[in-house]
Amino acid sequence: MNSASREATHSPGDDAPEMSPRRACSTLIVGGSGYLGGLAVSGLIDAAGRNVVVPLRSPRQAQVVRQRLRTYMASDRVSESDTAAVLRRVAFCDFPSTTNGTTWQSLMSEFGVDEIVNCAGCVDYFDQGGLQKANVDLVATLLAAAQRHHIERFIHISTAYASGYRVGTVPERLHDDPEAGSEPNAYTKSKRRAERLVVGGGVPYIILRPSILIGDSRTGWYPGPKYGLYQLWRAVEGLLCKEYAPTWHVVAPNVTIDLIHQDAFRSMFLLAWTKFKAGTICHLVNGCDSGPTIRDLCWMWSTVYGPRRVICYNSLDEVPFDEIPLRQRRFLELAWPNIEIATHEWRFETRVLDGLRADAAAFPRTSLASVTRCQERYIEGSARIQQFLADQGSKRAARPRMITYDAKLHHGLGTS
Repeated sequence: MNSASREATHSPGDDAPEMSPRRACSTLIVGGSGYLGGLAVSGLIDAAGRNVVVPLRSPRQAQVVRQRLRTYMASDRVSESDTAAVLRRVAFCDFPSTTNGTTWQSLMSEFGVDEIVNCAGCVDYFDQGGLQKANVDLVATLLAAAQRHHIERFIHISTAYASGYRVGTVPERLHDDPEAGSEPNAYTKSKRRAERLVVGGGVPYIILRPSILIGDSRTGWYPGPKYGLYQLWRAVEGLLCKEYAPTWHVVAPNVTIDLIHQDAFRSMFLLAWTKFKAGTICHLVNGCDSGPTIRDLCWMWSTVYGPRRVICYNSLDEVPFDEIPLRQRRFLELAWPNIEIATHEWRFETRVLDGLRADAAAFPRTSLASVTRCQERYIEGSARIQQFLADQGSKRAARPRMITYDAKLHHGLGTS
C-alpha cells in the first residue's frame, strides 16, 4: 500500500493507526469490512489483542468499519478511551484484485501477516459470476499467495448449509455433491467448492460453518445486510404493510430453525481461533431443539399484525397459489429460496463445539425470547410498520386463530 492510498484511507480526525507495515504477527481479515468480518475483527483486536489488517475496496469504508467496531465495543461495555486504543490495532489497505496473487503476497509481506481469516463472499443466490469470483476464485488466489508466503494458518468462513439437502446428520467433514435436486442454490454449491480448495490448498486450515445469524442476544441490534431471517422480515414489512389482510397464508411447519446471535458467533469464532487445531471443520450453530420453530416465528409476527386467522402450510408444495391473495402470493414467491432452506429439517454434527463449549462462558443460546428481542428492535426501527400499526389498530385481531392446512378441506381458504 503506497503512501497516497494510506493518506486517503485515514482521514483527519480518525483514530491514527498504531500499526505500521512490516510489523510481525498480524492477521489479514479478508472481508473485514463486512458483517461477519466485522465481528471477527472486533473479537481479535479486543478480546485477543491481535493486530489486524483489513483490505478495503474504497477508502470511504474505513470510517464505516470504525463506527461499527465502536458499537460492538460499546455493547461489551468497553470504555471510549479503551476503544480508541483497541482501534489502533486495525490497519486498512487497498483491496487487491481477486486474481492478483502477487499483490496479495506483497500485502502479506508489507504487514507481517502470519495468518489469514477469510470472511469474504458473495451471497446472491442467482449471481453465478459473482459467486464464482468471490467464493471460489478469490479463495484459490489467497491460498496460492498464502502458500508462497508460508502463512501459518488459514481460517475460512463457510456455511452450515454447504452440504445441500441431506437425510440425517450433516457431518463435520468435506461433503460430496448432494443428489440431483437436493442443491439449495448456487451459493451453497460455491461454498462447498471453496471448502475443497481450502483443504487441498497446502496451508494449515480451519473451516467454520455458521448457520443463520441474527442480532445481538442482549439488545437485538443487528448491523448486517438484509439476508436470512431479516430478508423474510423485510418482505413481511414491504408487502403486508400496504393493506390489512384478515387471513394470512404462511409456510410454517413445526421445524426448529437454527439461528445464532451475532455475539454468540463472535464467542465461537474466538474459541475456534484460540483452541482449534489445524484441519478442524466445525459447525457454528445453536445446535439444540429448544430454539424457535418456523411456526413460532410466524406466530410472533401474526400477533403484531393481528390477522383474524393464519393458515399454516407444511411446505411450499401445499400452497394453493392460484387461490390466495396476490400480495401474499408475491411474498411467498419472493421468499421462496429462504423458505425452502428454513423448512428443511437440518441436523448438524456439533462434536467439535460440544467438546469445547464449557470454555465459552459467554456463549448465548438462541431462544424464542431472544429472537423476540431482535424482532422488537426491527419493528422499533421501521417507520412503515409503526405507521401500519397506527392506521390499522381497530382492525387487528387481539389473538389470531392459527389453522394447520388440510388438503382435503382447503377450498375457500384463500377468499375468506
